[in-house]
Amino acid sequence: MYSFASFSIAAVLLFSALGAGTSLKALLANPGCPPRLAECSGLLCAVLLAAASAIFLAALLAADASLAGVASCTSRSSPLPYRIAAFWASEEGSLLFWALGTAAAGVLFQFSSGYRQLSCEARHWHWLFFLSVMAFLSLLLCFWSRPFAPSSAPLADGRGLNPLLRHAGMLFHPPLLLLGCAGLAVPASLSLAQSLSGGQDEGCWAEAARPFLLISWCLLTSGIFLGSWWANSMPGWGGFWSWDPAENASLLPWLAATAALHAVSMLRRRHKLAASAAFLTALPLVFAFASTWIIRCGAAQSAHAFSGSGVSLPLLLFTAAALSTAAWAACSKRRHCPRLSGLESREGLLLLTIWILLVLAALILAAAAWPWLRGHGAKALGADFYNRACLPFFAMLPALLAFCPFLGWSGGIRRKKAFLLAAGLMAAALAALWAAGFRLPAANLAAAGSAVFLAAHCLAPCKKILRSRSAAGLAGVHAGLAIAALAIVFSGYGKIEAELSLRPGETERFGPFTITLSEIREGAQEDYHFLEGVLTVKSGRSAAAVLRPQRRIYAKWERVPASHAASIPSLAKGFQVSAAGLSADGRLRLHCTLTPWISWLWIGGGMMSLLPLLLPGGPGRRRS
Repeated sequence: MYSFASFSIAAVLLFSALGAGTSLKALLANPGCPPRLAECSGLLCAVLLAAASAIFLAALLAADASLAGVASCTSRSSPLPYRIAAFWASEEGSLLFWALGTAAAGVLFQFSSGYRQLSCEARHWHWLFFLSVMAFLSLLLCFWSRPFAPSSAPLADGRGLNPLLRHAGMLFHPPLLLLGCAGLAVPASLSLAQSLSGGQDEGCWAEAARPFLLISWCLLTSGIFLGSWWANSMPGWGGFWSWDPAENASLLPWLAATAALHAVSMLRRRHKLAASAAFLTALPLVFAFASTWIIRCGAAQSAHAFSGSGVSLPLLLFTAAALSTAAWAACSKRRHCPRLSGLESREGLLLLTIWILLVLAALILAAAAWPWLRGHGAKALGADFYNRACLPFFAMLPALLAFCPFLGWSGGIRRKKAFLLAAGLMAAALAALWAAGFRLPAANLAAAGSAVFLAAHCLAPCKKILRSRSAAGLAGVHAGLAIAALAIVFSGYGKIEAELSLRPGETERFGPFTITLSEIREGAQEDYHFLEGVLTVKSGRSAAAVLRPQRRIYAKWERVPASHAASIPSLAKGFQVSAAGLSADGRLRLHCTLTPWISWLWIGGGMMSLLPLLLPGGPGRRRS
């Protein structure tokens, strides 16, 4: 069975290379013929990868330790959800899952109305690029990250997941990110195909690519926010965002996809930025491979990262080749585009937003690659560097959003009274924050811009927003961003941490909370020992909550203790407590954190993830 699965992956490499080759031959000899062989190759790749994935999943469910990729991330004692999650937790399984998602996206596009509207030449170019991506992924699976490679030594049972990854977030966060990266292959191939094929309207490819780009952006957004929720619930991870290498890796394609959506919007609405839109639509896929290289090059120190392997160099070479191809294809065709308006226009602010997003992506990529550039002994750049270099650019985005609705596309101020009111509110908000003792300029700019944006939409004509699906979707997405920014700023300003040490029956104060330790429990489950504190937590007149934070030591991961924090759900008070161990005199050491308003971050993230589906051309809406 495993031999058949390995053969299936090798067949994917063969068929994808064959399909890409036939499309290249047709482009050189007869570009007007239908790409039937390439279309069949795409279908066969999807079927073969589905078969190989089913076999790998069956091996995970059976905890078959004879496979190295299974033994490294699951065991017979692992709960069923974590055995399934091991599919994308392992180095080999995550690449297989990515390849499967890419093939599935290709099949969906093949049967879409947008594909049928393409010329035969554009279809050949699409399959040439898309099947090249498939060939590269299958090449990695055949020679470097083999899912069905046998274990080097016979094992009775696997090790199981890293204790830090045994969390509900593991069930959703990685697959959403991988599916988002997989879906980026379709718009990337389509944009390059349209750039290299002649005689087509520039807006045609944008209409066909936008739904896939939008879905991928939604998947990446939801994956990132679920990952931040996971990180916030894991003590010691630095809160919802610690600039961990895996966090940086997930942010790169998201930033590029956000820039691409703005460029495609400019092309669809204003018929401008044609070459830039084509390049930027391909860039998220390039960054997806670059982010994969970051966590597989061996220099990243993270629970999500993999140790250095032979896959690093092929990923780096393919990323460089993909970037060069995207630049060449986007600049290959002469385009006549109207001149852009200045910065005092909505066009200018959109262009500035695109540049800010690209600068952020470049900064994060360079900083993440720093240990690799300096050698494996070099120390990774910490959160202080990222905060100093990146936060001022992030803070500019809500500020730009605050004034964009008042500018015309070609320049000039619309609704001057509302614009002046918004400017006054901005100044008042900045002054109020400074008077309240908030002294971080970037944070204050982000908070003031977000507040003004939300106020500006309250002043906007509600009938237009309610009647227009597009206006409602855009307003909701940007409002979600503003809410998330406000949550980040005020949770950061109000965050309190403390270490407590209690015996049973003792009580301590922490912020507005009274914490009483009722009992200390120790015990064992099938594969771990635990230390648990039973706490009674009360705040003001609210009912007392009973929390049970645990510290676990897994038998096969004795050097990686895992703290399972307990929290009190609240929109205003983000209270969390974790057990840090026992002191020499028998006291339970507790780590308490108060992060007010942090729950609004997940609310804003949910709005950003779901409301884009309301936009025209998104999933669920077909165009004739």
